[in-house]
Amino acid sequence: MRIPIVFATDHNFVMPTSVTITSLLLSKLPETIFDINVIIDENVTDEDKKKLAKQVKELSEDSSISFIEIGSLFDKGYEIRDISKACYNRLMIPWLLNYDKVIYSDVDIIFTGDISEVYKIELNEDLVAGVSGKVWKKGIVKKYLLKIGANPEEYVNSGFLLINSKKQRELNLKSSYLSLVEKKFIYQDQDIINLVCKGRIKHLPEVYNIKPIDYPDYSPQEAKVIHYIGIKPWNYFTYSWREWWNVYEKSVFYDRNFNKNISDKILNHSYKREVKKKVLTNKVKFLYNYLFR
Repeated sequence: MRIPIVFATDHNFVMPTSVTITSLLLSKLPETIFDINVIIDENVTDEDKKKLAKQVKELSEDSSISFIEIGSLFDKGYEIRDISKACYNRLMIPWLLNYDKVIYSDVDIIFTGDISEVYKIELNEDLVAGVSGKVWKKGIVKKYLLKIGANPEEYVNSGFLLINSKKQRELNLKSSYLSLVEKKFIYQDQDIINLVCKGRIKHLPEVYNIKPIDYPDYSPQEAKVIHYIGIKPWNYFTYSWREWWNVYEKSVFYDRNFNKNISDKILNHSYKREVKKKVLTNKVKFLYNYLFR
């Protein structure tokens, strides 16, 4: 089976992108072939692209990789929580690639199982499929989603999606997406996807987007997609830290000194305080934007 999958990255995230692609190709079934498409920022170098292409060739001769430059379409996009305007690039996937259906994945993800079953899912009239979760259905997050007009019961995380590109093109949703990118949404493109596709969102099994908040109910062994929202394992210690590093050691970016440098940083007490402060700051920013924006 040949499966189209899309990632988006910039120069600073090329290494994690390589790790995500490495995990994708290491966990696939022998008969699964991927058409890998990477939406890139203008700061991605030729050397970056060569390394990613080398990674694909080493692990799957039949799979391919292509790079797509999107330019400055989202220069006026709203930024928050240290997430750049590049996050909006995924909104244009149906018009960048001529597929009827495509998988999208963030690059702070590792795959621990084959995802061909996801691609076999029939979307029919649904516009997108993703993983929902308890966090959207309670407390201040639920109140925020209701405030912007989203449905907490169907709301999905945009880090791993199955996109009905054909249907989105038929409905000409491009203008709907573009009209919302300057809005001050806390979850940026994720809010936009859930608003534009509202009422036509399909839910995937939760094992296809396991996040730190899910671990009381799931173990890393049950996951097929581990999503490192928040703290990243290449910066600090977090849930399923070892799983990410096991894949990193098999990527073309592997540097044996990097592990030591990160370990030294993690063991530094002042850095621990810095991370805690950053987490607290992000929580305060969320509350401020919800209450006062």
